[in-house]
Amino acid sequence: MNKNIIKCSILSEEQAKEICTWRYEGEYAVYNFPEWSEIVKNRWGLSTQDGRKSQYVAIDLNNEFVAYGRIFTVNDQVFLGVGVKPIKCGNGMGSIIMIKLIEEAQSRYRDEKIFVEVRDFNKRAKRCYESIGFRVIDKYWKNTLFGGDNFYLLKYMK
Repeated sequence: MNKNIIKCSILSEEQAKEICTWRYEGEYAVYNFPEWSEIVKNRWGLSTQDGRKSQYVAIDLNNEFVAYGRIFTVNDQVFLGVGVKPIKCGNGMGSIIMIKLIEEAQSRYRDEKIFVEVRDFNKRAKRCYESIGFRVIDKYWKNTLFGGDNFYLLKYMK
């Protein structure tokens, strides 16, 4: 695919609501968001215009909303999060989506190191990240809003 057909924009409220309807199967169900009303009630950054503008991007491929990204900092380190529309998962688009997200992060935080976390069962995502230049630097247990899990921490080495 030609990289010129992918673009990032600020995530809209409509797109944020759509993300709440995405449903992943099996072990990937841990990535399912609650309903929009719960997101709003719990004041997730995704639910506010300021939160979406500062941390979230929509990723379009051929003018179709296929993924979202989150770009945020923790202790002067840039972290990326990504969610791909379930019907698009496993179709080989992960690397171009991540490269676009990295480019967006680098435009916002020029000299900062970039990291991703991934659950240890998600070998598909881990392979994707490693294929574009991320390397595992740590593995640990982490509590999340949806329960604890083992995670890999990967650092972008390019």
